[in-house]
Amino acid sequence: MSTFIREVPIKYPYWADEINQEALGKYLKHPSDSAFWPEYELFDVWALGPIMETDASGIFEKTKCAWIVDQLVEYFGPAYTEDNPDGVWQLMTATHFAVGHVEHLNFRVFPHWYGDHSHMDRYTDVTHFLFGIFEAFNEDLCSMMDEMQDKEYEIQGIEDCGNIQCILIGMVDREVITDDYAYDLMHWLGQNDDSAMDNIDDRGCWPSKEQLLTAIDGVRIEKESEAARKALGEPML
Repeated sequence: MSTFIREVPIKYPYWADEINQEALGKYLKHPSDSAFWPEYELFDVWALGPIMETDASGIFEKTKCAWIVDQLVEYFGPAYTEDNPDGVWQLMTATHFAVGHVEHLNFRVFPHWYGDHSHMDRYTDVTHFLFGIFEAFNEDLCSMMDEMQDKEYEIQGIEDCGNIQCILIGMVDREVITDDYAYDLMHWLGQNDDSAMDNIDDRGCWPSKEQLLTAIDGVRIEKESEAARKALGEPML
């Protein structure tokens, strides 16, 4: 039994019975403006898949990429690496003259290489799976966004915490600027100052230093209050 073709396919949430030949043909063609040649069989057995992220990607693109990666890990296992040669997908970073770095979602199209593409009627499960996802995005984006909502909140939270950590540099000691501390400040602002959590140009929140100073005092007071209650044996809020 081949590593890449299942004798009894498991039930996938997404599946394309017919593969878009025009799109697949582009993925299997070496771009004229690219000079890289990865070690594995790209353009023969593997496809240089769609660009999922760039330096300019906003929350939607990052959420979409992270959600698809979660789906791939759940149904196909870890990405292809030298230590995991049986992986059937991979996020590959490349540079682009116009947008800086790009993340391609590469995937194994064929189970074997026969010297040409005459076997193009036989595709791997991951190919049917990904084209099923691409079709779902094109046909019912609203439903897909509902499905990705938890991932969007997660990505947004990570980006917001990172922004807050950047602003804190120079305001407090660097050893204080941890993920947990940034999350505490973000949570306090979300509860007490909605304007500080506005998404600026799809780049997450960028609270002012004045807002962060207020949040720092607010978090400090809350923690002191919690410590006092704990010392007195009172229930925590």
